[in-house]
Amino acid sequence: MSQTTSGRHLARPPRRRGSGSGIALAAAVMVVALTGGFGGYLLVNRSSTGSTCGSGRIALQVVADPDQASILRQVASDYTSTGPVVGDRCVDVKVRGLDSPEATAALATGWSNPDAGPRPDVWVPASSTWASQLELQLQAAHKPDLIPRDRPSVATSPLVIAMPRPMAQALGWPGRPLGWSDLIGALRNPEGWRAYGHPDWGQFKLGKSDPKLSEAGLGALLGATVATAVGRGGTLSPTELASKAPQLATMILEVARSAGDETDTASTLLANLQRADQAGHPFGYVSAIALPEKSVWDYNQGRPIDDPSLAGSRGKPKVPLAAVYPKEGTMQSDYPWVVLHAPWVDDAKRSAATDFLLYLKSPSVQARFQAAGFRSARGQAGPLATEANGLLADQPRRILPAPSAQILGLVLKSWDQTKRLANLLALFDVSGSMKEPVPGTKATKIDLAKRAAVSALRLFTTESDVGVWEFSTGLDGPRDYRQLIAPGPTGGQMPGGKTRIEMLQALLSQLTATNGDTPRAAPAAARRGAEGRPQGPGHHLCLRPERRRQRAQEDQPGHRRSLLRVTEPGRHRAGLRDGPGELLSPSPSRNRPALRGASPVPVPSCRRRPGPGGLRGLQNR
Repeated sequence: MSQTTSGRHLARPPRRRGSGSGIALAAAVMVVALTGGFGGYLLVNRSSTGSTCGSGRIALQVVADPDQASILRQVASDYTSTGPVVGDRCVDVKVRGLDSPEATAALATGWSNPDAGPRPDVWVPASSTWASQLELQLQAAHKPDLIPRDRPSVATSPLVIAMPRPMAQALGWPGRPLGWSDLIGALRNPEGWRAYGHPDWGQFKLGKSDPKLSEAGLGALLGATVATAVGRGGTLSPTELASKAPQLATMILEVARSAGDETDTASTLLANLQRADQAGHPFGYVSAIALPEKSVWDYNQGRPIDDPSLAGSRGKPKVPLAAVYPKEGTMQSDYPWVVLHAPWVDDAKRSAATDFLLYLKSPSVQARFQAAGFRSARGQAGPLATEANGLLADQPRRILPAPSAQILGLVLKSWDQTKRLANLLALFDVSGSMKEPVPGTKATKIDLAKRAAVSALRLFTTESDVGVWEFSTGLDGPRDYRQLIAPGPTGGQMPGGKTRIEMLQALLSQLTATNGDTPRAAPAAARRGAEGRPQGPGHHLCLRPERRRQRAQEDQPGHRRSLLRVTEPGRHRAGLRDGPGELLSPSPSRNRPALRGASPVPVPSCRRRPGPGGLRGLQNR
């Protein structure tokens, strides 16, 4: 980075030579190479022409994530006391905290809200992923990019899976390598903590924070995506994302719908955990939370979550947290020093920003970051990173690179899909053919259908509407279909005190194949039901969504009800029409228009007629 102005420190009066000495201070050129692979800066130190700031002052405005704002403010005060000067202008560094998502949004809109304070010259978000998000937003709005290519770190903090220490030890911490795959496996296990010898802990509960509002939530989403798409040692690419799309969709849905509290930010989860710990039941609130390592340190020291700088105002938790470092590799908060490419950032401010960065990278200041629970700009742990403190200095083994703006956009788009509400009527074939065994398994077709359906229930939000019908000839007098439960919110209360999802689980588990045949009239009745008239069924063991094409009136505008037929392939296809003269195709590409407005629950493909392998795959879902 080239500089056209000089940066130096104004000599303090006690050290300055008298004017009668006749000795002039010579100009000295110093090239300082910054470590960490971020390139070098050329600083020119020249003698002062006087003891005052003859040309005024430079106010360098720094907006930092709240994690960094407190310590940066202290360091800036110390730095200002050394008398930094650019040209003949003294430098004042002004640091204020602003959450990374808020700063991203403000910069994307030109920092037009006066409540956000003065426009920043330097931005220190929690990680480079927020800079990538800003790039995406500016590109979408066809605005000039503000983000430089060089983003040297001020300090770092790896993302960890924080768990109450006894829970982490039950999984093998600190000796056993653990990661996202183990976490997802625990979430999928219906036995919960019983599987690990602790039935009293109940379900495995994951504390979740919004990846669009939380650095920890975003890092967790990216880390779990890497683990699912490429495993250990792989590199995430658009090709890998596309090839693993079904697995990624399932993983993201399972995480989003898993048991455990969901909040906007990780700090709220920690505040709730503090209250649960004080009340004596921390194991009942959460099993794992994705957090920066720094937050684990703060929590274990009893620092208030809303202001970690207020050390000692609360006692340490009864049950401290342990940091699990994902074996697949992990993201990190790299706190980049982003000198904005903005018209209000002139050369003098760039020179001041460079000089202050050099001060931040000095060994004594880096040691201060380590003493506050951060790691150095190069990722080196300080003396506080000990097992006794719930941290491991020799972990993580691998830091995942920050994703490109393209990959970040694709992953966030997948997350957005999990927030769409479903409005679904599921139609289950219970005709005689569903009694047939699936070759290579000990299960029948109806058994696999029930298992897949019960497993899929956890993927729905509590606000999603779900109903269930069954169909077979002679099922309910003259009708070939029967309503088991009317569509409604899965989290809604039913007569008897149970929720709808609990009723659905019980009803689906009890589905029994009859001796009837597959009816032709049931699909038409189902389409009428989706329009507010009686509903009815269809047919395919690959769970294929079909949506009526006629207009519908639904509780939520633009949210039409989908029909999901659960049956075996190839039965009476000529009778299954989705409208006048339109035959429902077994290829998903023909059915894709029917997915608009439906819940993005991943289902087995209907592209090919599934053989025994395809049916066996259902029992693993």
